[in-house]
Amino acid sequence: IDLFLEACLRVVKVHKTAQFVIIGDPQNAEEAMEASIQRLAAEPSLKGRVHLLPGQRNVPAWMLRFDFLVSPSRWEVGSPLVPMEAMALGIPVLATDTSSGELITDGKDGLIVPTGDIPALADGMLRLLKDPKLAARLGAAGRRTVDKGNSLERYAQDVMAAYDEVLTDRAAG
Repeated sequence: IDLFLEACLRVVKVHKTAQFVIIGDPQNAEEAMEASIQRLAAEPSLKGRVHLLPGQRNVPAWMLRFDFLVSPSRWEVGSPLVPMEAMALGIPVLATDTSSGELITDGKDGLIVPTGDIPALADGMLRLLKDPKLAARLGAAGRRTVDKGNSLERYAQDVMAAYDEVLTDRAAG
């Protein structure tokens, strides 16, 4: 979340009316990270533009209100569930190569930036804000990608296979 907010600071310098939504509970982050998130969200240029929405139950309904979804994760275990959900809804996704590099083909069905690259993340956000046709094309292509086999069912199968592998390794070792 801190990478996202750092990128937001760059975006608002160019796109004066941008609004940002963070769904989830930043309190699950480590204390130092939480303090960084709170500090960044309180920056004068972001004041009133960052909306923290912890504990939301109907995340897909919120996603449908977004122009695009940003997944700035530094790591991802298994398949990228949140980007996959957004893509299934036809929401364009901007993600890091760590969080969604296996799911998204850059420029085809989403945008991928290097993990931790705040300028690239901000540039991707600005690109989607400035080019609604690109965003629409990526959103439609993302939906097709998920429909073709990167489904939530496949995600569940992948997670179960990973657990089975770990349990098999432990039993053998």
